Amino acid sequence: MDSETPDNSSQGPRVNQAVVDEKARRFEKSIQLKKLGWPAKLGLIAAAIAFVAIGYVKSSLWQKEDLAKASSDMDTESIKEREPAGEFDLIDEAGKKIAFNQYRGKVVLLTFWASWCTPCLVELPAFAQIEKKFGERGFAVVPVNVDEANIGKDFARDLWKKNSFTFASYFDPTRELAERFEIDILPGNFVIDRQGRIVLSSFGATDWNDPETVELIEALVNEK
Repeated sequence: MDSETPDNSSQGPRVNQAVVDEKARRFEKSIQLKKLGWPAKLGLIAAAIAFVAIGYVKSSLWQKEDLAKASSDMDTESIKEREPAGEFDLIDEAGKKIAFNQYRGKVVLLTFWASWCTPCLVELPAFAQIEKKFGERGFAVVPVNVDEANIGKDFARDLWKKNSFTFASYFDPTRELAERFEIDILPGNFVIDRQGRIVLSSFGATDWNDPETVELIEALVNEK
């Protein structure tokens, strides 16, 4: 007797049960939130704001600890242990490759930023003030935008013009350089000494006008 071939024409497309379950869970959660009264909703919003604020404060404290450590590690042995930033190229607005080693001999603040990163937009003017203070003594700001395609170039062009920034503008739309420096959080900043070695790395919002920060840069530009 011939074997019967099952008729699958009415079964329809296969369903990914895990996806269905996840969507159902989210839908149920949204329904539960809708049932909450306004006092409860406001409480959740306040809790979320508090969580973000606490995270920001912790981030600031960690950055201050890192700055304090970097400032204290200025002895000869600690300087020898600094990690080299390595050799890499920067891409300017015209798409031309610029070797980073052209900054060798200067103290560099390498910063990764994006148009949608609010702390980045706060820091850039602060960097301009630092370069104004220490530029003639061998300090340079090297900003690298990580927006996709031409978004970063258009935004940077307007931002530079509005703020009269004097430092160059570089771009990393493929985020190849950002990946090289393991950038997961913006802004991502690296203070590099005259010999091309990383003294300090900073991720997230940092107060670059803090006296400890200024003292660190002062000490670095005084290094030979």
